[in-house]
Amino acid sequence: MTLRRNKIPEHKKEKQQSPTQAMNNQNRNQKRSNSTKERRPVSTKKKRLILHIGTEKTGSTSIQEFLKTNRKQLRKDGYIVPTTLGKDIHFKLQLMANSEHFVDSFWRNLGLSKNTKLRRKTIKQWRKEFEKEVKGSKGKNWIISCETLHSRLTTKEDIKRLRRILEPLFVKIDIIVYLRDPLDLVVSRLNENVKSALPIEIPLTSHKGFDICNHAETVKNWDGKLGPGELIPRLFTTDSVLNGNVVNDFCIVCNINRSTMQLPTKKNKSMPEYCLRIINEINRYVPRRWIDGTIIKSRWELIILIEKTLKTGEKIQANKKQIDHYKSYYEESNEWVRKKYFPQRKELFDCKQISQKSNAQVISQDQIEEIGRLIAMIWMRKNARINQLEAKTNAYKQIIKKNLRGKDKFETPRYHNKIENFFDC
Repeated sequence: MTLRRNKIPEHKKEKQQSPTQAMNNQNRNQKRSNSTKERRPVSTKKKRLILHIGTEKTGSTSIQEFLKTNRKQLRKDGYIVPTTLGKDIHFKLQLMANSEHFVDSFWRNLGLSKNTKLRRKTIKQWRKEFEKEVKGSKGKNWIISCETLHSRLTTKEDIKRLRRILEPLFVKIDIIVYLRDPLDLVVSRLNENVKSALPIEIPLTSHKGFDICNHAETVKNWDGKLGPGELIPRLFTTDSVLNGNVVNDFCIVCNINRSTMQLPTKKNKSMPEYCLRIINEINRYVPRRWIDGTIIKSRWELIILIEKTLKTGEKIQANKKQIDHYKSYYEESNEWVRKKYFPQRKELFDCKQISQKSNAQVISQDQIEEIGRLIAMIWMRKNARINQLEAKTNAYKQIIKKNLRGKDKFETPRYHNKIENFFDC
């Protein structure tokens, strides 16, 4: 018996290729394979991170402005500045590493200080976006800058959480930290304190809690704690920063070519003492936040206006007693850092660079209080007027909404009386 083969339909038959067609298809497949290899991102095992952690009041804002302004040129030169962690300061990295019970101005401004569930969801999303940015890039050298990493990751657990975020993404993490004379640092922070409605008095040193001025503890807390890489401490003093500018110093340490970069103007200049005291007086009457925790925008704009207007005058300075006290208190810490990292210096910080307070006072305290009250009263009256207009606007909207239910009501005398009363100030 002869088996009959089923006839294969024409549309199912495999088309025969000529030798030329086969060669062309092979070349196309090879090109696709090569292009896929070219698009393949660099393995995270080959990526290095330069992590700038501050400290506060050591030119961090200028460094971040430099990184933001020159992001495209830095990328061309082989340095990647992430965009998923923040536009200027990379504050999201700090928030991802904090404990879930930690609350600071960042969380309050984001409106996530009380909603734990939404906060966890937000952190998860941030981390996913950051990992995607790093893994999807061919860049080998990355730079992250956030001074609050130093001042708000204050426990071993915080730094361990930071390591768990960064270690899977980078084979080496070098940490740059700028150190400033403790008293000079405290005096400089008074500018930020008064903006945040905090006292402008030079505080007494204390052993309780985290001490931003204890540089020995800073070095011990961070050295070797993020895996392979080195800690690079730099001194924020006029005789230590290279070329007299912290941005230039940062570029030289990171081996960045500055010739094609735009250098930023100096940021966060210190206000004169009388300006600080005027704002301090305003703070007695004008709160920083509303009851629900949101920032009072008009108050912030007022403070910035005063800061930009009142520029001249003597800066706030420490007296001799305060200088001697801070020098004695931090002598052991400073000496430990000097021996380990700066043995060529006689002292870690030169006390001559700290200006002593003079007895001259251009404006008396009574005059400062009067000026502060005047500005506060102007602000309160202006805001009262704004609130009054907002209330009338809302009332007007309610009238319109109510009368939209029946068009005939628009023609009634009662409706016209309401409109006239509304505009009667």
